[in-house]
Amino acid sequence: MEATKKNYQLARQIIEMFANENCTVRQSEEVLAFVGMTIRNVSTVQLPEQSAEVLNRTENL
Repeated sequence: MEATKKNYQLARQIIEMFANENCTVRQSEEVLAFVGMTIRNVSTVQLPEQSAEVLNRTENL
């Protein structure tokens, strides 16, 4: 995880949600694994403009 304020806030909210629901560590891990797998299975790779610039430089090699 990138150490940004937004990411830490999201992580805190997720942990608070698990705590409020009295989830065990195992339940929490399983939910996070499921969510991660679901996101990976339904998402596509994006090519942001900054990455495209770097990758296009290889055409001049």
